[in-house]
Amino acid sequence: RSASDSGGYYGTYEWRKDGTTVIGATGQTYDVPNTDNTYAGSYTCLVTVSTVASSESTGLTLSATVAKPTVTGSATVESASTATLSCVTTSHIDAAVYSWAKDGNDLGNANQDYVHTFALTDSGSYTCKADIGGIQSEDSDAFTLTVQARDCNKPTIDSGTVTPDTDTVAHEATYTVACVETYTLVGTSTMTCTDGTLSTAPACHLLTLTCEDAVYALDGGDLVISCQYSGTVAPTSIEWFYDGSTTALAAGGSIAVDAGSFASDAQTSTVTITAATIESHSGEYECKATIADADAITHTVNGHVRKAMIVDSSGNDVSQVSVTTGDMTVSCKVEADENPSFVNWFFVDGDTETAATVTGGTPDTSTTGTKTKVYTVSAAFSSVQEGTYKCSPNFGDTHSPAATFTTTVGTITGQTCNFAKLGDSVTLTCTLHASAAAKSVTFQHGENAAADGTLGSFDDTNKQQDGTIVKTADDLSKGGDYVCEFTMATDATISTTVSLGVRGATIESSDASSGTISKIVADTTSLTCKVDSGSRSIKWYKGTTEMSDVQITDTTYDSTGDLITQQIVSITVENTSDGEYFCKGDYYTDECTTPHEFKSPTGVQISHIQPEVTISGGDAIALNSAYTFSCSFTSVTGYTPSVKWYYGQGIIATVGKIYDDTGDVKYSGEFSDNNSKYTITSVSSIPTANFKCYVSYGDFLFKSSDAAIPLMYISTAPKAVNAVEGAEVKVTCVGVGTSVATITFTKEDNSAYPNDGVDTTDAVVDGVTETTGVMTINSFSSSTNSGSVKCTSTWGQSSTSKSFDVVNLGFAQMSTNIWTVVGGAAMVVCKARGELYKKSDYSEVLMASDGSTMKPTVVFSFEYQATGGDTWEAATGARYSLGSVGSQGGILEQVLTVSDIAAAEVGQKFRCMAEYTSDPTKQFFGATITSTEMEMKLSQITDMTVSGDTYIGRTVTLSCAVTGNTEPTINFFDDTQPLADSAFFEDVVYADVASDSAGYHRTATVKIKGMPSSALKIVCEAQLGTVFLSKPEFMTIYHDCSALEYKQYKGGPAVVTGEISDQMDNGNRVVTVTCPASSIAWPFGTSSVYGLELTCDKTVGTFGRKKLKACYSYGKRKRSADNQTSDEMSQEEAGITDEGIKNTFSKFHIYTSIVASLVLVGVVYLVVHNRRRRSATTESRIP
Repeated sequence: RSASDSGGYYGTYEWRKDGTTVIGATGQTYDVPNTDNTYAGSYTCLVTVSTVASSESTGLTLSATVAKPTVTGSATVESASTATLSCVTTSHIDAAVYSWAKDGNDLGNANQDYVHTFALTDSGSYTCKADIGGIQSEDSDAFTLTVQARDCNKPTIDSGTVTPDTDTVAHEATYTVACVETYTLVGTSTMTCTDGTLSTAPACHLLTLTCEDAVYALDGGDLVISCQYSGTVAPTSIEWFYDGSTTALAAGGSIAVDAGSFASDAQTSTVTITAATIESHSGEYECKATIADADAITHTVNGHVRKAMIVDSSGNDVSQVSVTTGDMTVSCKVEADENPSFVNWFFVDGDTETAATVTGGTPDTSTTGTKTKVYTVSAAFSSVQEGTYKCSPNFGDTHSPAATFTTTVGTITGQTCNFAKLGDSVTLTCTLHASAAAKSVTFQHGENAAADGTLGSFDDTNKQQDGTIVKTADDLSKGGDYVCEFTMATDATISTTVSLGVRGATIESSDASSGTISKIVADTTSLTCKVDSGSRSIKWYKGTTEMSDVQITDTTYDSTGDLITQQIVSITVENTSDGEYFCKGDYYTDECTTPHEFKSPTGVQISHIQPEVTISGGDAIALNSAYTFSCSFTSVTGYTPSVKWYYGQGIIATVGKIYDDTGDVKYSGEFSDNNSKYTITSVSSIPTANFKCYVSYGDFLFKSSDAAIPLMYISTAPKAVNAVEGAEVKVTCVGVGTSVATITFTKEDNSAYPNDGVDTTDAVVDGVTETTGVMTINSFSSSTNSGSVKCTSTWGQSSTSKSFDVVNLGFAQMSTNIWTVVGGAAMVVCKARGELYKKSDYSEVLMASDGSTMKPTVVFSFEYQATGGDTWEAATGARYSLGSVGSQGGILEQVLTVSDIAAAEVGQKFRCMAEYTSDPTKQFFGATITSTEMEMKLSQITDMTVSGDTYIGRTVTLSCAVTGNTEPTINFFDDTQPLADSAFFEDVVYADVASDSAGYHRTATVKIKGMPSSALKIVCEAQLGTVFLSKPEFMTIYHDCSALEYKQYKGGPAVVTGEISDQMDNGNRVVTVTCPASSIAWPFGTSSVYGLELTCDKTVGTFGRKKLKACYSYGKRKRSADNQTSDEMSQEEAGITDEGIKNTFSKFHIYTSIVASLVLVGVVYLVVHNRRRRSATTESRIP
């Protein structure tokens, strides 16, 4: 650090750290000796100059750091060598502490140098850092160190070679060791180099196995096999394996294994087999010695077992030979690993063996067996002695086998023609002729085991002995040859054959071997007669009667073609075929010529069967119900029945559906219980055919009788009933079922249907009961009897119904009014229904079988009743005419025309009669019905009305009302011209047309704007179809008196207002004045100008007089002394006379007249003068 001042003078310096003087720091520059944490802080410099005051610098902060170190050393070292890595830093390191890491893991070394003996696993990335006074540097850059593996030196192997032939091999390379000949490698042949060290080296050892190539044993003797192991190491095991097996022989049974023990570099192992046989023990034996590293040496030894035996001509092993003629031939059979050189024969008497004289001795055959060779040599002996003979093959060694046999000399005689009937017992006998007695006798039949016979006593004189056995010929198999064999005391046997002919036959059927067979009539069965011993001929019997007409289908003979062994006949089963059948055969031979007849002990019983097939069903059902048929049939053994169902002549398909002639499904059904049941899911209609089932037994078909479904249904019911009011109605309903039914008629909702009783009858028809119910309605009422009706047939708890409509057949809707005009013609129309209907709402008609509409027969007639009358008369005569009957939409229409209608006939009434003829076959019940009354009415203008007063200038309304048989059209005319052409008329206003039973009604109105001063004639004209009507209205014109003004006299004496009355009366006006008391009417007297009453007649339109009089008051009484108002004075009291009044008023009148005259003169002057002035200014415009 250094300090400087700003002047040119230098003084003394003093360094301070954190305010404390640093000892010895007095120079301008201060060197910090070591930058550890103890020197970190704030430094200042105090400068003192002698001429000026001292001054201390600002602080300088010093922070300590450690420089980043570097790792140095060799980047490559050899495994297991020691090397040094150094951590180098530029900072002071006197007090530094270091740390080392490999691959980021702390190595626990605090030294600057890392000294270590390195292994292969020490290769990696090394770092270090320094810590000085608690200040740590950052980690050094990574230093990569590679540790190299060491090579391995070549090993030395005694009695072996090492490859490759190099002094060393690299890390992970290998050396391979091989032992020289006769030495065995112990250990792994490959050695791997791992970082200078080889894996464990193997060793070569001298190992041997010494064994015989072949060992021998006689059949039944001991077979002993040994091997000796030699070597410098002891074997871990010595094992024996037989004939390539991978399983070592183990001690047990006839095998003993002795592994031996290792001593003096040797070990012997032995296998001993007792009772050795060629089949189980001849073969190869492998000895295997295994040492510690699993190496092994082996050696194979052949084990041979030799055997000799005496065999007869069939090759069977024999130990005794019976001789009946003194000569014999036997064979010596040798089985060995090789053929013998020759075979010797000896007669053995105790310990002495004497060579026997034989003929032959050369091998007959020499073959190679599975394990040995087989050598056979035959020898013929003459003058045979009883005793023991020996066969001795010679192999030129000590392992030659031998075989002995014992001979017995004697003969046997026996009865050859032994016969027995099937079921009988017979004794078979044979006789031994020999020098000594036998110890037992047996009889063997075929492959059966020999049975002990009974041995008789020995006849020493004749040197013979009998042997017998009793056999029961209970079946043909007991017949045949029996071998009678005597066993001598030496166990030698002598035998002969006796035959037993079991003369029996067995009979069996192609359907069963025995017992009873049941066959369907016309079927066939085959009977087979089997004769075990053969037969010259065969006869057939049914019971005890011989059958002469049997049909033989096959005869089988024995190999000679002489004896019948089997015969087959065919039987066609009929009703007469029942019985038991037998067959008989007769038997004899050229040797046994006596015929023997025999028959089958049991026969075959044939029973014919006539299968019965029946069909049955359930109880009676209603339509639309399910029904099941069951087919029952006889079960016959040997036959598998098959059931098919028919409806009529057609088979019912497997899907259970029955089709009608058009191919549509009539019924749907299903089969069950192997087709023995057929169920129709819904019997929706009455079947037209019967049902039956067919059962086939193979090719034979049997059928049931026909069966019908017992339906409970209504066979007869109307499609509809048509009736007219008041007719007698009878409705028939027939219920078909298994018993008598109850027939009822109800409404569709099961409520009661009005009727007058139901009569029922019943009868049995074709096995079913028909119940007929006839409902009667004495008088048909459309209001109570029309509608939907249900006929129900009930059987106990079951019932079925059929619905139909009862239709009211009568008049169609007709008008009750007959419209006409005076002088015209009236048409009376009668309408009635002319078709029979299926529905009561007439929506569907009844159709006949030919497709035509069913119609009733109807005749119309008319009657009328005069206006005001009460009797009806036939409408006949000149003015009445009938048109032809028309028809439209099933409605018949008859029109009566009435001509020349007079006004007096308005209101006349008519009616028509329709006579319906009953037709029960169509369920139609007729009567004569009468229509409602029809009234003759006029089409007319019923009213002309004027609304409003017909005063001049007023507006009035004229209405014209028209009634008729159709909608009217109305027009108005002013006498001759339409009102539309008159300027003072408004347009015609039409009201809506209304109609009721009285006809069509319409009103038209027209307004007249401002009545003229002259009378009017307005004509209303109406058109109803082709009819024209007109009516005038004469309108009188009146004046409006109410609009007149009147004047009352104003001059003269004092006038008082009287009581004025102004009254209108039907357009006329009367104005009157009544003067009060103390007054008189003025002017007096009668005058044409003044009056007390003014009258206006509306036809004139003016008052008769022009002015109304006034009332003159002539004063009142003076007040009395008591100041009471006095009554008015009377005219007399006032002293007024009529004449005085007249004079007074005359004077007044004169005065007023003069004044009025003067005024008038002045007015005239002014008018004239004014006109002159105007004429002077407008002269040019005056025409």
